[in-house]
Amino acid sequence: MIKRIESSDNPFIKKASSLKNKKYRDKENLFITEGIKICEDILWDSKKNKYIQNLILTESNEELLSQEPYASFINKTIVIKEKQVKDITDTVTPQGVFLLLQKEVLDLNVEIKNYSRVLILDGVADPGNMGTLIRTALAAKFDAIISLKGSVDAYNPKVVRSTMGAITKIDIFDSLDPLETISVLKSSGFTIFAADLKGERTIYDNFPEEKAALVMGSEAKGINLPEENFDMKITIPMNEKTESLNVSVAGGLLMYAINRSKFEK
Repeated sequence: MIKRIESSDNPFIKKASSLKNKKYRDKENLFITEGIKICEDILWDSKKNKYIQNLILTESNEELLSQEPYASFINKTIVIKEKQVKDITDTVTPQGVFLLLQKEVLDLNVEIKNYSRVLILDGVADPGNMGTLIRTALAAKFDAIISLKGSVDAYNPKVVRSTMGAITKIDIFDSLDPLETISVLKSSGFTIFAADLKGERTIYDNFPEEKAALVMGSEAKGINLPEENFDMKITIPMNEKTESLNVSVAGGLLMYAINRSKFEK
């Protein structure tokens, strides 16, 4: 049965609005994603649609319920008025299709055996950069993202939007302890590479390591983890007139270099 909400004072709207704040996302273990294509991808995905709490549509999009995949979720659908959209998103031109999703809770100690390539974000503060890195990691065939304490929340609405749906297609570990994370990776046989302006290897070298983790830091402060936690530094050769690259651009180049063998014919 479709539920309709008439007022912004409705408890559901207030709850959805509160999820703009990390405190409440953590408390409720929920987040919101939006956009027709992204939401449809999740609705069709039998492995991911089990995390759907609610499908949220504006009145102008209610006609979508007459077709799949929306029709299958009619009992979880909430229809809101156009004016209520601003309560749940900061998007300038929202499409009026949202999903309220439960976060997938993963244990790194359990899942690590399934991974061969991991991206570690250490102090990445800009939501757009983190979102782009998550999206690029999926494209580069990395298995998981580990966001360490001190980085922007991986479920920040701006991060979620900039991943373009990738956040539900790659394993995400958010706000993990830095030293515990390194300990788990090393005990599982991972080589830890740190992005650095001066490294032992460059993106033109081969990376035969069976298991590799790449650490990216913030553009302003670099990597917070002490150097003794790294096995090797990796760098991107650049024109001497250039001091550095945007962290998402650099991360993309480095991830594709490390995973080159998966794309070579």
